[in-house]
Amino acid sequence: AVTPPAGLKPISSEGITQYPSPQPLPPGHRQVKVALALPSGRTWEARTATAVSGLTAYSVLHGIQIGIVNLEGSMITKQRNDLVDHAKNMQADYLFFIDTDMVIPPDSLVRLLKHDKEVVGATYNKRVAPYETLGKLKGEKPTEDQLRAGGLWEAELLPGGVLLIKMSVFDRIQWPFFFESYQWPGTSGVDALKNFLRANYSTFAPEEALAELDGLDKFKTWLNATWEMESKADWKYFSEDLQFFRRLAKAGIPAFCDLDLTFSTIHLGVNSV
Repeated sequence: AVTPPAGLKPISSEGITQYPSPQPLPPGHRQVKVALALPSGRTWEARTATAVSGLTAYSVLHGIQIGIVNLEGSMITKQRNDLVDHAKNMQADYLFFIDTDMVIPPDSLVRLLKHDKEVVGATYNKRVAPYETLGKLKGEKPTEDQLRAGGLWEAELLPGGVLLIKMSVFDRIQWPFFFESYQWPGTSGVDALKNFLRANYSTFAPEEALAELDGLDKFKTWLNATWEMESKADWKYFSEDLQFFRRLAKAGIPAFCDLDLTFSTIHLGVNSV
């Protein structure tokens, strides 16, 4: 167990959010190990670095074992998959994605861990116009009053910038855990699949082989029905984090959004203050 220093008091300076003093872990309680996973380019936003420093200190004082992995690169999808491997190698209990353009409160990890959910996080707005909110809550769209009331809501989709995941989740879904997908053009599901195969595997997909797809009745029926359903949706591609939530839905793993944390989260960008 980790006991905070004697006499530790909440921050009370003017203009600074106050947080309760840390409490020691109960006797016999095992330290939870969390991998802070930060996919980045060569730099972080300064305010993100400050936020991560505060979050790390606050979490350690609450008895959480922290490992920080800053994985540099230009391919966010590969970075997220590789960060899962790093967390496994660390034998972490949780992986906490924090994008390096986010600002979150020091108690964010403690708050999310208390929910004891397999997947839980916060949402936020895009950094550029039209600044729409990323992700989607499950069920009927909440009213403004319901949103402001906060609490925990089940989510259909969430972005990956502030996302806590139990490592056991990755034993229940297939690799690649994060991948991008695109709505390929066509007049039917079979036609769309042919276009995909022509564009990506032209050397290995001769026309006579593609023509055989027209005769596979069960596969063709399923493919056309799926294409008809999804072609009506207003999307052209799914980013790697949203596609992760499709994996979760298929595996029957629920995800949740902490609305209180959402309203304390800042996505730094061209419209940030």
